[in-house]
Amino acid sequence: MAPSTSSLVPLARGALQASSRSFSSSAARRVLVESASAPEGVARTDNNLTLEQRLLQRGIVDSLQNLGSTQHRASATTFRPHKTRTPPSKDALLSALLAAGAHLGHAHAAWHPSTKSFVHGIRHGQSIIDLEVTVSALRRAANVVRAVVERDGIVLFVGGKTRTETTRAAIRRAAEALGSNGFAVPEQWLPGTLTNASVLLPRVSASAAPKEGGRPPLPDLVVLTSPLVHPHALRECALTHTPTIGLVDTDADPRIVTYPIPANDESERTAELVLALLGEAGKQGREERMRKRERAEKIDRARRARVEDRRRARGQESETEEGM
Repeated sequence: MAPSTSSLVPLARGALQASSRSFSSSAARRVLVESASAPEGVARTDNNLTLEQRLLQRGIVDSLQNLGSTQHRASATTFRPHKTRTPPSKDALLSALLAAGAHLGHAHAAWHPSTKSFVHGIRHGQSIIDLEVTVSALRRAANVVRAVVERDGIVLFVGGKTRTETTRAAIRRAAEALGSNGFAVPEQWLPGTLTNASVLLPRVSASAAPKEGGRPPLPDLVVLTSPLVHPHALRECALTHTPTIGLVDTDADPRIVTYPIPANDESERTAELVLALLGEAGKQGREERMRKRERAEKIDRARRARVEDRRRARGQESETEEGM
């Protein structure tokens, strides 16, 4: 004898309460329904259910199938931790500097006492540079380059000890990233480039603006990959009050440049990495200057349009008064 509809209501309520606590899609296909005609304690499975019981089971499954998580691997919004395991920027830069050999200093016999603040230790008679200090100095130098280019300043990149094609190409790329604000001296520094520019650069001097007194424009910042190789450049920068950025090894006095970057100045990969970072910082400053210029031009056009509208309105009012 099939159970009546009134006897199935308490059964459905109990099934909903039990399934709300622990119910899955696999368990939904095997719901146990107590029958009034069956012996006590015996359950009937899906194969022996009546039409009313099957409809009740389908209603329970339909009401519970939307519960729980709907995330799956093919979903676009699924959080995948293995896709986000990227190291922080500081750790990534440290790893890049370590791989480039920026931590390898000179022999401890040639150690300069002024470099004590960024020497981590000594290993096999060789000084080891603390890359934590290098990262901080590199960030400060990048901010300086970005600020100079953002204010439409000129940055001059000068080559170092390793005058290979790799280093020369890195210097040219860094200067090209700054556009019209970047210049490069990948070869030997010519003495008098800054102090005697009006004679050494006659073409630039002839095309200089009259307000500059016929003198070619001087760089606002000089970046040297090996400051000790170019003593004339350092002296001319000091005479012209031009700030400098340079890679300083453990055998050099970091006070010879304005913004020292403790690193191995004989490593091509280190120089390439540092020049790439400074060039990218200058590129960001140039883009920011362009955005500010466009924003200022837009505001100026809007201001001129408002002034023109007011002028037209005043003209129309005067014509109306004259017509009256």
